[in-house]
Amino acid sequence: MHIASIDIGSNTVLLLISEINLRDKTLNALRNEYRIPRLGGNLKPGSPLMEAKIAELLSILRDYKKIIDDYGCSEVLAIGTNALRIASNSREVLKLAEEETGIKTEVITGEKEARYSYLGASAEYPHDQVSLVIDIGGGSTELTIGKGEEIYFSKSFQIGVVSLKEKYMIQDHEPQSVRKEMKDYSSGVFSEVFGKDFNIGRAISIGGTPTTLYTIINKLPQFIESQIHGREISKTQLTACTDELINLTPHQIITAYPAVTPGREDVITAGAVIMESLLEGLNLPSFLVSTKGIRYGVVYDYIFRNADKYSA
Repeated sequence: MHIASIDIGSNTVLLLISEINLRDKTLNALRNEYRIPRLGGNLKPGSPLMEAKIAELLSILRDYKKIIDDYGCSEVLAIGTNALRIASNSREVLKLAEEETGIKTEVITGEKEARYSYLGASAEYPHDQVSLVIDIGGGSTELTIGKGEEIYFSKSFQIGVVSLKEKYMIQDHEPQSVRKEMKDYSSGVFSEVFGKDFNIGRAISIGGTPTTLYTIINKLPQFIESQIHGREISKTQLTACTDELINLTPHQIITAYPAVTPGREDVITAGAVIMESLLEGLNLPSFLVSTKGIRYGVVYDYIFRNADKYSA
């Protein structure tokens, strides 16, 4: 059975085509597609998505619909996150998208987003220790802590790479002072989880921030998922990377590191600082990089909800 999942975020719009087995509760990824329209750029709560962004989103969804049809998917699970949660015209935009493409999108809560992130990132790991899943998005960051299918803590925080970049990345300011301001602000946002003993055994970070950081730290010539997924970044490596990024312009970043996906170069420094504040505040020595996330979690949720119909 082929199934499609679409994650419409504040920075990216992602498509996963997978083959699932409900009896075995397994997922086999067949194809991933990535686009960076940055729907959340300069978007304030209660303000509308701009016409240019709407047109770009519709174009992406039309492209994705063709791919979905090519694979003969029997289900399409599309979800919208922070940008669509805060935009005043999201309902009208998604109605138009459904009329044009047939794709119906559910705008999910931050808590549900965190759960999907956790399911997508943690499913492949043993249930022998407590896992923290970090999902740094464009407009929000989700932290979920659990063991196996049991979740102990889950919350969506209003901080992301696009929003933090727009708040602090002012080119004529001293880089290190900007870094301190960003880190102090990030630490304040996450303060309720700092200092608590969750007994975290592994930290897993999903999305474009950790994958891009790994390509930069290891000087990869191009983005190759098999060389990134499941790899580790230490706190020392992250600090050294942030030391470098804070002094580079977006143009210098993408020129020096060709594996950085266009559209990431101006927000990766903000993402690095958010990761720095989380590792320091939670006293974590390192984190694992995952290329799986919400779009995988949506499918795993579908599998778990429907598997009992096919049990022997």
